[in-house]
Amino acid sequence: MLAFDIIEKHVSHNFGPGRNRFSRVSIVAIDKDKEAATHLRAGLQQRLKNSTASGALLEVRTGDQDWETYDAEIAGLLSSSKWGFIFADPFSTELDIEKLKTIVETHEAYKDILILTNYRTQSRQFHRRQGKDVERVCKSLGISQEQLIGAIDFRELFGPALKRTFFSLKEFTIGVAIPVTVEGKLIKADYFYLVLATDSIAVADSFLVAYERIIRRERGSGSWGTLFDEGRDVLEAFTRSGVRELSLRDIMEDLWNNFLSWRLAVDGAGYQIPTARNVIDRLNGLRGKGRVEFRNSKEFEYRTSRSGMIPGNLAYSKIRKGRDTKQIKVLLKESL
Repeated sequence: MLAFDIIEKHVSHNFGPGRNRFSRVSIVAIDKDKEAATHLRAGLQQRLKNSTASGALLEVRTGDQDWETYDAEIAGLLSSSKWGFIFADPFSTELDIEKLKTIVETHEAYKDILILTNYRTQSRQFHRRQGKDVERVCKSLGISQEQLIGAIDFRELFGPALKRTFFSLKEFTIGVAIPVTVEGKLIKADYFYLVLATDSIAVADSFLVAYERIIRRERGSGSWGTLFDEGRDVLEAFTRSGVRELSLRDIMEDLWNNFLSWRLAVDGAGYQIPTARNVIDRLNGLRGKGRVEFRNSKEFEYRTSRSGMIPGNLAYSKIRKGRDTKQIKVLLKESL
C-alpha cells in the first residue's frame, strides 16, 4: 500500500513530456495468505480506481500463492523494463534466495534489491537444527544443511551467507538490524534484518542515513563515537586487506558489506553508523593527524578555506555523487 501511494503520487503529479521518467509502472503484489491477499487486492484496486494516474501508466497485479509461482511473470516484467525494484518480505523462512537471485541476475533491468528477513525465527531454527524449517532456513540463506549444522554461531553464518549470494551482482550488500518495541521500549535483540543490495554509493548512503536518523531518534541524547561497524574502524580496513593503499571505494565496501546491529549504537560509547559523511570525516581527521594521505583526489577536495573547510580534505558533497571513487587512493603512512 505504501509503495503504491508513493509511486501513484509520482506518476500522477509528474505526468507530461520530460516530467515523468516512467513510461509504465507494473506492481505485482503477492501474499500467500488468501484472506490477506483478498484484502490486499481490494485495497489496491480501490486505490487504483481513485487514482488520477492514467491506466496506461499504472497497473496492479495481485496473487495468493507462493511467490515462486509468479517468477515467470516477474522475470518478464523485468526483461521489458529498464527499471525494477523488488521488495521481498518473507514470513519466517519462506524466501528461496537462490530462486530470487536467478530471476534478477538474468536481466540487466534490475537495479536495487531490498529484503526484510526474519532473523529471530531463523536463529531459533539454527539452534534447534531439526524439522522441516531447517531446509527452509538453508534455502533462505543459499547454504547447504551441512554448512548450517556445522556452524558454531548463527550471527557469523547469517551475514556472510546473504552477502555471498549477492556478491556477483552488486558491489554493496548492507544489512541493518531492525528491533521491536514492547510498551514503547526497545527490546535489545535483533528481530529482523533489512538487507539492501546496490551498486550506487548514493543509494547505499541514503539507506544508512535513514537508519542513522531512526537510531538517533530512538537513542536520544548521548555520546556517539567515530564509526559504528561493530567496533571496526577505517584503519582496520587496511589491516584486513594487508596493504597500505586502498581506494575510497575499497574502504566503503569493507565498511558497508557487513551486518550492522543498532544495539551497539545504543549501548556503545564508541560506535556510529558508517554513512559516507562519517567515513569521510574520519578520513579527513586521520589526514589532519598525518596518519593518511590522499592521492588522485583533487576534484573531490575542498579548494578554499571557508566555514571550517580545510583545503585538501575530501568534500562529502562531491564524494556522494559516486563518480570515480575508485580513483581516489588513501595511503596509510604508518605500518600495518
